[in-house]
Amino acid sequence: MGALSFYLLLFCILAVANGSTPDCVGEKEGIPSNHTQISGLWNLIALSLCPSFSFTIDYVTYTYANISFTEKDGHFLVFFDPLTEFQGVDFYYERIPGTPHYKYVTKEVESIVRFAQTQPDSMISYEKINGTLCGAFLHSKGASLPEDEIEKFKEWSKCNGFDRVKVLKPSISYAQVCHGHFEISENLKELKDTETWSLIAKASTYPDHHYHIRLLYSAKLEISKKGKEYTVREIQIVSVVEKTLMELKYEEGVTRSTIKLLEFKTGENMLLLGVQSEAGRTLYLASKTPTVNQSYLEEFDVHAKCFQGNYTYFISGRKEEDTDESEICTKIQKEVTPITLKEFLGKWSLTTSADGKTNSSLVDVSVASGWMEFNFVNDKPHLSYVSINEVGVQKVELENIEAEETDGHLIFKDPQTELKSIIYGFGPNCVISSDLLKKSPEGTLLLFCRENANSSVATENFSRYSTCQNLKQINEQKHTSTE
Repeated sequence: MGALSFYLLLFCILAVANGSTPDCVGEKEGIPSNHTQISGLWNLIALSLCPSFSFTIDYVTYTYANISFTEKDGHFLVFFDPLTEFQGVDFYYERIPGTPHYKYVTKEVESIVRFAQTQPDSMISYEKINGTLCGAFLHSKGASLPEDEIEKFKEWSKCNGFDRVKVLKPSISYAQVCHGHFEISENLKELKDTETWSLIAKASTYPDHHYHIRLLYSAKLEISKKGKEYTVREIQIVSVVEKTLMELKYEEGVTRSTIKLLEFKTGENMLLLGVQSEAGRTLYLASKTPTVNQSYLEEFDVHAKCFQGNYTYFISGRKEEDTDESEICTKIQKEVTPITLKEFLGKWSLTTSADGKTNSSLVDVSVASGWMEFNFVNDKPHLSYVSINEVGVQKVELENIEAEETDGHLIFKDPQTELKSIIYGFGPNCVISSDLLKKSPEGTLLLFCRENANSSVATENFSRYSTCQNLKQINEQKHTSTE
């Protein structure tokens, strides 16, 4: 059976009765209904296939259909997740005179479907392929159905010999939320050389630790084309340092590739790009301008849900309404400077801390004074931290710490505590430290300065920088010396 027959089988939308205990009598009659009641948007909740059906159903994560039937014929359009090749496929059925059945015929298969409705908002589809009942599909207008209805569907499938049953359990009502949001664009085919867009937001099926840092950053997408081959680069900019987070090559027309690149229609000077790689799937929103209207961000939030992007990242300062704030954040980002391990040697006074959570901030308030010191002991990096509060003096010695210079900043890792600190230079004679734990990626941002630094200017710039990161719990330590 060909691929077309598979999709035909999977999405012929019908309904079955829910009122009685399932038995092996074949198709259920359901409650009285007509074509107007089955027309509309329906989510697929579960499906079952006969043993002779050779195609796998494992890849299906969610799907829905837009159904429109009359007394004489019917159309339904099938929709999967946005990166699936078959989107909005229109199947046309003709009514078999004198029966409640509709028929779809190709060179390979004759498909006959019948409608029967269980409840106003749910139905099951039965489909006969070349005269044999070979598929059943449970649908809902919402995102879920009662468990007893799903169990009855599974029991009916079992006693009719449909041994392959899959329950999808959609997280949202994709039919109602996502319909009409993704339309394929061909703009990238007109790309001549290389173009760059400011990255506004991204949503991925997997977490990206590069966007968990408590440092102000910007990002961009760079797309180049040579013949039918595209190269996509995702670039993050911290301070003056650019780092390529992802580089992907995609050749148009290559089948069975694990790499997919698909552009969707959006606003003028905007880019909505879906990418699939071995790591997972990512949806990018980018713009030719540095800021966009709030409506694009709200719409992208919907796109992310439909894309099943469980990890969504919005780049700071990208809203048009925040133009003044965006200019301030762009300017203050220049205070972040590269630093080496040699430049980091010695003592640094804790000057200011910034937190996004009140409970973390209260801990920092209790610290009256503090400093850190970095040096090499027996050619091994050694980092110590001292804090003074009402309890007394607390000192932490990290003797087995790993130190690394990378992309203009320093990374310290403690294998025992899993603590990771990222250090950047900040203006003259100061550094900022972002301490991250794997289980607490939000972290805290700290400002340390040399004894001769202008702490008031550094604190003011640091406060602006932290506010741009939405870390508005600012605590200033009033000491000026490491002694």
